Amino acid sequence: MGAEYKMVISDLDGTLLDDTCEIPGLNKEIIAQFRKQGGLFTLATGRNSYSVKRFARELDLDLPLIIYNGAKIVHAVSGEDIFSSCMDKRDIEQALELYREFPLDPIFFSEGTGYVFEFTDKVKIFQRRDGIRLALLENEADLMKREITKVLAIGESQYYPEFRRQFYEVRGCKGHLVQSEINFLEILPEGVNKGTAMKFLADSLGIKLNEIVCFGDNSNDAEMIQMAGLGVVMENAHEEIKAYADIIAPPNTASGVGIVIRDYFLNK
Repeated sequence: MGAEYKMVISDLDGTLLDDTCEIPGLNKEIIAQFRKQGGLFTLATGRNSYSVKRFARELDLDLPLIIYNGAKIVHAVSGEDIFSSCMDKRDIEQALELYREFPLDPIFFSEGTGYVFEFTDKVKIFQRRDGIRLALLENEADLMKREITKVLAIGESQYYPEFRRQFYEVRGCKGHLVQSEINFLEILPEGVNKGTAMKFLADSLGIKLNEIVCFGDNSNDAEMIQMAGLGVVMENAHEEIKAYADIIAPPNTASGVGIVIRDYFLNK
């Protein structure tokens, strides 16, 4: 491993996972070798703890995991919260009003469960893909009684710019809006992103930011890619995120994470 880098943090979807949402065998093999020679490895994802735990088990991870795009950091084995942030109630109220104006299907995450007002086709597809637990909300009052970690809205990206304008400029909301996939628009607590979570984790482990390598593929990875000592962006990534890259990796379908770790850090 290069002397200046001690830890690798990787996004999941579109990065470590292939297009079937599985970890390619080469990625598993190289990550195991990397850890055997003393490297630290963990994940930073928009998924919740229930959805990410099988990947953590497959890789036998023992470092804390960054989930909900940075709104939580949890113990890899026990799932216990190490860091947690919740959304402002006013932002949730304003978001509810906007969801009545835009054709987006929201999922509200609280305490490891996703809550919906309706099991639409888009919601069902998401539930099957991520393997998460979803529950039906009776009404908005039921929602407002809960501490919400993040909101994920599923829909066409053509609506996102105007949603963003309404959220920030018209309604004065403070939450952090981020597009995590082409059809996912997420609202996180104010000041929360993968980069802030990475810094919290690094400080707790006694690691400097310039000793970290980060892999990502989408705008929700931008902060950690920029803050890390080495930012690696996948070839399949959106063009705007590639502008932040120190290295462009092969695509997620070609085990790009494993290839970069092997070529740059194994036995170095």
